[in-house]
Amino acid sequence: MEGTIEVDGVNLWYRVSGDGPPVVQIHGAGFGHYNFDPATPELAKRFKVIDYDMRGYGASDRPVQHYDMEVWADDLAGLMDGLGIDAAHVHGTSMGGMIAIVFAGKYPERTRSVVINCAAAKLGPSGRLIFKNWIDIARLDPDGPGSRVLAELITWQALSRRFLAEQDAVALADRIQEILRDSNRIEVFTAGRVLQLDNFRKLAGFSWPGFRKENLRRQNKGQAQCAAAFLQSVQSGAPAIPPEQLFEVARVTIDAAEMLRSQQ
Repeated sequence: MEGTIEVDGVNLWYRVSGDGPPVVQIHGAGFGHYNFDPATPELAKRFKVIDYDMRGYGASDRPVQHYDMEVWADDLAGLMDGLGIDAAHVHGTSMGGMIAIVFAGKYPERTRSVVINCAAAKLGPSGRLIFKNWIDIARLDPDGPGSRVLAELITWQALSRRFLAEQDAVALADRIQEILRDSNRIEVFTAGRVLQLDNFRKLAGFSWPGFRKENLRRQNKGQAQCAAAFLQSVQSGAPAIPPEQLFEVARVTIDAAEMLRSQQ
């Protein structure tokens, strides 16, 4: 089932797959709901999975306005209201993981668990350079976010050497370029909100039942200073998920959600 729901003056596109406890998935910057297309079928075998395009992306409205993590977190709360969902497991990747941190901190009563992967609570110098590089290319290239140079750069940064060697690298870059072109508006893509992000305080303030502060870790992986926290499983690292790891991401998400369900 898919459709649109009006939230705070904009129409948000959504898709619901499967049945069971709800899991909402927050995509990363630039990729819209396509981020989770390989993982959603696995999750939908056990859960009601809600994929959606955030304000400013994909098939949702893309107004020129102020954007930040709290705007997107509030939109998720509004989407859940429209779908009649009181609380859900929240799964965010890349910038979506950053938004998941904000959502869980602001709406703990609506958060059954948080699964964060490939996200940063605060970018280090190299992490900021990566995102600034993406923004600069989109600004300078006449094709904006649909730039071939940007698509090839992200293909190289986001996909593992093994996966690129096994697949058609040109076709992968073609697909990434298509997604970037169709999912983005230049004003939103270049807003650069992720560059000013600092979610460490929000993470340190988490206090919902079952959360343990020792799950909060700071790591420097070379590409970003990562902080990821949720009740049992943590993944952190580069700005995107290699496709061959998506089934593992789905498995970790399922394990975390089912662990919470068993405790209720």
